[in-house]
Parts: sequence; structure tokens; C-alpha cells
Amino acid sequence: MTDRAPDTERPGAAAPGSPAEPPRAAPPARPALSRTSPPPTRKGLRQSDAILDAALRSVAHHGYAATSVGRVAKEAGVTKRMVLYYFATRTHLIDLMVRRIGERLVAQVREAIEQQDDPVAALGAGVSGLWDGFTSDRVLIAAYFGVVSEAALDERLRPAATAVIDDFKALVPAWLDRVPGTRERLLVDEETLSVLVVAGVRGLLLEFLERGDGPSLQRAIAAFQRGLAAMLAPAGSDRAG
Repeated sequence: MTDRAPDTERPGAAAPGSPAEPPRAAPPARPALSRTSPPPTRKGLRQSDAILDAALRSVAHHGYAATSVGRVAKEAGVTKRMVLYYFATRTHLIDLMVRRIGERLVAQVREAIEQQDDPVAALGAGVSGLWDGFTSDRVLIAAYFGVVSEAALDERLRPAATAVIDDFKALVPAWLDRVPGTRERLLVDEETLSVLVVAGVRGLLLEFLERGDGPSLQRAIAAFQRGLAAMLAPAGSDRAG
């Protein structure tokens, strides 16, 4: 028997062929865990955070397919019933785990951008912030790419994976808005630059995940940042107005 659980795994399900139980009263309504509706208590928030962290470790170490509710519960040191109290289904749990990764990294990058007044420096700080946020924890990279690869085949995961990419792409307008006049200096359209930044960083992250850090990777990162900076016309040029 594998450890993979169906999406609606719940404790206490009746075995096939067993007598049907009489209808039970519906349990009291409880707040659904989401990005806009956190658990009502500090203890509940800590518990749900611990479960999300356990899910992240499980996906990174065992893969998405092997990350069942039972495995996450064991990793978090809680019961399956506790996991399902905070997360209605396995898909719900993984969905919020992926979105949590994106929100954490986006906040970090926005902070790095806002500390710079020069557009080129802000661009470099943003790329470095995204890179440092991922590479500071190898588990984070493994979990992220594990779910992204599954999302190509599992439509239930696509909304979360797409939302994270959209959040990363939205960092480009934030950078362009940081210093007045930056958008007018752009030599490519905004959407093209957004795709280039996200695709470039993800490609470099895959290299880091597969081969580790090293001088050649650092040179590639530096060249990538110089290439992005070249997407801006020099200040004072005709293109810059």
C-alpha cells in the first residue's frame, strides 16, 4: 500500500460493504484557513504554520505524489484530524503551501526594491532579493519546483502555481514605479521584461538546485543582471525623454 492519499482523505471513513451509519448532525462551522481569513487564535495560527512547513518539507524530500495528509501529519507531529481541521483537503493544503512560498518571497523582494532610489540598483536588489530568498533554504526550491512540475499535469495545482508566477511578474511594475521616469526608459515592453526576469531567475535556480553554487553560476547571475540593466536606455537619452 502506498502512502499517497486521495484528495478528500478524512479519518473515520466507513469500509466498503459496511452498514451505512445514520446521518450525523453537521459540525459547527469553523473559519476556513486562507490568506485573508487566518485562524482566530495565535495558537491556531502557529499550528497551521507548522502544518504548512511540514507539507513543504514533505514535498521537498518525498515529492508531491507521496505527500499524503498522513505523512504531513506525522511530519508535523499532529493527527490527520488536526491537519484536516485547518485544511479541508490535501489539494487545499498544497495550494496554500505554494501561495505561502510566493507571498513570503514577494514581500522580501518588494522590501529590497523600496530601499533603492536608483532604478538599476533597485533592479539588482530585486533580483538579488528573489535569489537570496530561494537559495537561503534548499528545501524551499525543491518544494516549489516539485509542485510546479506537477501543476503541468494536475489542473488542481495550476491556480496556485499560476498565482505565484503572476506575483513574481508583478514585481516588475513595482520596480518601474519605484523611480519616476523609469518606465519611459524601458527598451522592451513591460510584459516581455516580466517574462524574462521570472524565466531567467527560475532557470538559474534550477542550475543551483542541480549543481550547487560556484564561480560559473555567480558569473552567469552577474551577466543576467547586466543584461536586465541594458533593457533601460541611459538617463537623459532621447528614449528616456
